[in-house]
Amino acid sequence: MGPTPSSANPVLRFSQVLQEELQALRPGDAGVDGLGAKADATADPAARLKTVLGAAHGLEHGLSGLCLSGGGIRSATFNLGALQGLARLGVLKQFDYLSSVSGGGYIASWLSSWIQRTQSPQAVEESLAHVARDALAPEPEPIAHLRRYSNYRHPLAWACCPPTPGPSSRSSSATCSSTG
Repeated sequence: MGPTPSSANPVLRFSQVLQEELQALRPGDAGVDGLGAKADATADPAARLKTVLGAAHGLEHGLSGLCLSGGGIRSATFNLGALQGLARLGVLKQFDYLSSVSGGGYIASWLSSWIQRTQSPQAVEESLAHVARDALAPEPEPIAHLRRYSNYRHPLAWACCPPTPGPSSRSSSATCSSTG
């Protein structure tokens, strides 16, 4: 037996969660307006779900999601470039969902927290779309912060002894001591 619902912790059906999600994502959309009354009038759970899914599929502009792939710090770097490209096209703010794994999750959480801090997806998109005319001009602070602190190795690790070239194209710091 599963948990028993209580007034403090009600069990929600998928149709109710989806209905509330659609109303939050698309307030004022003709397909969503009045959805609550239509769905609430349906006592049968299967019929209610069919009503809510019908509204989701009938949205004027449909729902879209952006998926950021994984692959560690390299994928995070690639995904930052992809986000900047989408922002320059003016389409970044049009996504309803963001899905990610691994390095994509790193950049997705950075983007989500930036949007949350500013409370303005439009401002974030404008900052990401910015192209400096001068290569020495500073980037927007959230991007500069990301670059300063996104080294998968400790950012101060090289303060006492910089990496030395190893036998491969990767750097080796095996000989670095704490005394510098």
